[in-house]
Amino acid sequence: NGWIQLGIGNHAWNDMFVQGPHINGQHLTIEDRHQAKPLTVYHLELELSDAAGNSATQSWDVVVTDRTNPNPRPALSVDGNHYGDLNLPIEGGSQIDVSLEESWDDIDAIEQLTWSVELNNEPLNVGQSWDDVESFTLPSLLAGRHALVVNATDSSGNTGTHSMLFVVEPPFGGFFEITEVVKLGTGGPGEPGALDITLENAGQGETIFRLCYLEECTSEFIAVQATPDGPGNMTHRLSVSEWAAGEVIVRIEFTDNTSEEFLTELMISSEMTPLMWILLILPIAIGFIALLRLKKERGDGEA
Repeated sequence: NGWIQLGIGNHAWNDMFVQGPHINGQHLTIEDRHQAKPLTVYHLELELSDAAGNSATQSWDVVVTDRTNPNPRPALSVDGNHYGDLNLPIEGGSQIDVSLEESWDDIDAIEQLTWSVELNNEPLNVGQSWDDVESFTLPSLLAGRHALVVNATDSSGNTGTHSMLFVVEPPFGGFFEITEVVKLGTGGPGEPGALDITLENAGQGETIFRLCYLEECTSEFIAVQATPDGPGNMTHRLSVSEWAAGEVIVRIEFTDNTSEEFLTELMISSEMTPLMWILLILPIAIGFIALLRLKKERGDGEA
């Protein structure tokens, strides 16, 4: 191939031999880069000559072994559409498919590689063969930031890794959960009071709602939206003019006339005052006294 080293009195030469231009790479079509390619062989010839014109020649075949890592290249598609800078974001609940067809190894056929996949630092059991990983679907993901890692190992033990980060946005709509309800004051049935209600919203987009207890409701609020970093949190106060006995049930009403009810495990009951204790015990005491008097009268009659 035109390589030559010349010298007088030199006993050694240093050089580097690399794989030739025939190996797999992105310059080839997908079908071609998936085929096995032969190792590069250099034909090396050494000729020694002296001043008298005598010469001796020896030749070798130098085989370049495979020391290059495979190139896994995962590509995402969301609900059938390619995921990239021009197609963002991924909305929560969408199906995310992974294709590895753009991957290659410089020497081995694509079927000779062994694969492993990790999602958020956890192994993803999709298989190890090319038939398993050429195309697969990720499990359902919550809103947040996610990391996908694909590893490929060739028959020479070289391992190539590709890592990618992607974001799953919260779904659109209001997805509420009441996380805490605090009753203000010690009022009982028939007395006024208030509730401090803390909510989480796992959705994004404008959602208008109000909070209700029995027939009393707050004014309308615009919900705090969720982000990939977590749900939207908010706390609102609901004034109550008169408590009803029993468990407190909070209702969320939306502008489309739908509603959701949440049990709070808060109970409204009357506190026992000294007078109430007297009124509770008095009938029992009167009955006990009457029973004693009846027994005494029966005893006197028998006597």
